[in-house]
Amino acid sequence: MPLSKRIILLSFMRKSRIFNPTLILVCCLFLKCGSVENNKIGGNPIYHAQNFRAIVVPQTKHKIPSTNGQHQIVTYTTSLTKWSFLNFAWEEYIVNHPEIDFIFYYSGADTVALKEWLSLNKFSSPVLFDIDGEFKRDNIKDKKLTSISFVVKKGSIIDFSNPSQPDFEKVLRELLSQD
Repeated sequence: MPLSKRIILLSFMRKSRIFNPTLILVCCLFLKCGSVENNKIGGNPIYHAQNFRAIVVPQTKHKIPSTNGQHQIVTYTTSLTKWSFLNFAWEEYIVNHPEIDFIFYYSGADTVALKEWLSLNKFSSPVLFDIDGEFKRDNIKDKKLTSISFVVKKGSIIDFSNPSQPDFEKVLRELLSQD
């Protein structure tokens, strides 16, 4: 429901002095459903960094993914802490879904720490070091965000998800079945 209609509805309730708890609950649920619907992603284009350096270590066994692929999971992080999205169990999904490009961007302070982290954690995919912070600038509105994973179909962001989500496998199957 558009914000203007919500304001009119709330204004009507106030003016008519209809403040019974049931009506308030129904209106709150109605307004909440409207706000969830308005927050769906559906179609925002993904902008890949043009100025990046692929970071690989001896444990890297996957090739540098295509940023032009039809099906992508694009993960961005600035963090190498235990809360980083890089710490999720990606390997199983990468191996089981070779038709999906799993792209990992990092725009932390230095590549030495990234290489050490990749080796220590036996991370098997290349990580694209976003030299100028292009990816975050062009795709992420909340500048406080340090990690995010986008589900991308034909160059458009269609959802958020990652291996920490119990339905991640289902999200990947749906991504592939939408052709």
